[in-house]
Amino acid sequence: MKLNRVQAEIIYFSLLHTLRECNIEYDEKHEQLQNEIIDRNDVTDILDQLDLFYDFIVAENEITFDD
Repeated sequence: MKLNRVQAEIIYFSLLHTLRECNIEYDEKHEQLQNEIIDRNDVTDILDQLDLFYDFIVAENEITFDD
């Protein structure tokens, strides 16, 4: 699998978020790395990419959510 830096960071954030949501503990080093990434200037670019992934997944799977 060949990923660029932004894609890897998006996947990393997503995995950490899933672990947190499921109350699964993980090593503190991952939290430290996440904080380091967030402190960088291009974090907004990463968050913007999440919307693209979301839209793609919803469209490809024809998912509809109840309001």
